Amino acid sequence: EYYDDRDDDSTIWYKSLVPQYRRIPTNDLPDGVKMGFTFKTMTVNPAIFLPWTKKELEGRGVRFIRKEIKGIEEAKHITGCGMVVHAPGLGASELANDNDVVAVRGQTMFVETDFDELIMLQGSQYTYIIPRMYTGGAIIGGVSQEGNLDRGVDESLRSNILSRVRNLSKRRLDSVDLEKCSTRDIVAFRPARKGGYRLETEETVVHAYGFGSLGYTYGYGAALKVRELIESVSKGLDILKSRL
Repeated sequence: EYYDDRDDDSTIWYKSLVPQYRRIPTNDLPDGVKMGFTFKTMTVNPAIFLPWTKKELEGRGVRFIRKEIKGIEEAKHITGCGMVVHAPGLGASELANDNDVVAVRGQTMFVETDFDELIMLQGSQYTYIIPRMYTGGAIIGGVSQEGNLDRGVDESLRSNILSRVRNLSKRRLDSVDLEKCSTRDIVAFRPARKGGYRLETEETVVHAYGFGSLGYTYGYGAALKVRELIESVSKGLDILKSRL
């Protein structure tokens, strides 16, 4: 993980939590980088992780219903539940009438490569390489454009992203050719929220949204907090205690 807007790691709160944390010597940093460190962690491929999660939940009796709704009370009516966990991503702007919810546009590419190290640069730019296990490739990016709702691919960004990740990988991705390698453009919108995520109860509704690009990072911890909130509220209500 690299930064070009700070000279030390005093703001890295997780440095004492992750295994094998080590500062990278200045002379080993990519061009333009002021500070960097390595550590051992894990990553998941959503295309594998989400179907697995759904299967696990269905095995525990969870029923999935896909339906467009106009309000939270409608969800209660459809499911017959006394409590609702409200985690609709960008939909919270309407369902919760939350004007702080904002879409942050991202554009990335999936490229064919055997590169197997997760690398990220933050500060003046948002550049990263994320290997996707079982696919023979990696996601490279990117941009973070708040309020931009353009669903089209910005062609000028493709070569710009490739140039940045080549520098970030210290030329180990020079073999990637956008014209010859198998690539796929990806445009999506991160569900962010001005002022930070919302994780709280409102009567019989537990709100959990606004995590932006950190949904998978915060997901497990947020779920534990949601369970805690449900159990806290359910003690004063005539409803079943959560088995999340």
